[in-house]
Amino acid sequence: MFQTWPRTMWNLKGRSNKGFSWLVRSFSVSRRAPIDMAAKDGELRVFIVSGEVSGDTIGSRLMASLKGISPFPIRFAGVGGPMMSKQGLKPLFPMEDIAMRLKETIKAAFLFQPHVVLTIDSKGFSFRFLKQLRARYSQQGLVSPVHHHFVAPSFWAWKGGEARLKGLTEFVDLSFVYFLMKKKFADQMGWLLLLWATLYWKMSWS
Repeated sequence: MFQTWPRTMWNLKGRSNKGFSWLVRSFSVSRRAPIDMAAKDGELRVFIVSGEVSGDTIGSRLMASLKGISPFPIRFAGVGGPMMSKQGLKPLFPMEDIAMRLKETIKAAFLFQPHVVLTIDSKGFSFRFLKQLRARYSQQGLVSPVHHHFVAPSFWAWKGGEARLKGLTEFVDLSFVYFLMKKKFADQMGWLLLLWATLYWKMSWS
């Protein structure tokens, strides 16, 4: 069941990315690859946030797949619904309350000291959260975790979407898009296109 999640994710600048390599990728000197940090700490800490039912489904399958392919024990924290709870997440609060709990979510993420932060859809909350979380790390002079966003917004349909999109690079390190109509913008951002949108991730480590 649900075994057709894409086995390959393609970097739209021409480099193929397989398996867990999206966590191996290093984005800058100040944000080391999560796998390197997990190896040092003996566990992979993932702060994951979803504020919608569809995102809860995606999040639960991401969690299940990460547990299956990670070479390290994984510890999750964040916000999600019943599906993500079944995968071991203890939500900070009910998913339906997320719009009113931004500061609480930022504080919890900061204290958790994640290696990677995953947000799923809900672009309004997700982008405010990621932007303010990165600012907090910067203010403290600390190394920021990498920020990955699943289900990129429909920027291809925005008026002036290309210009608005460029600002996301300040706080979104990698985003995953589903549709070929987004390819032009994703190519410019170096984002990844998921070739199929079936929501299950089952990829090898290699």
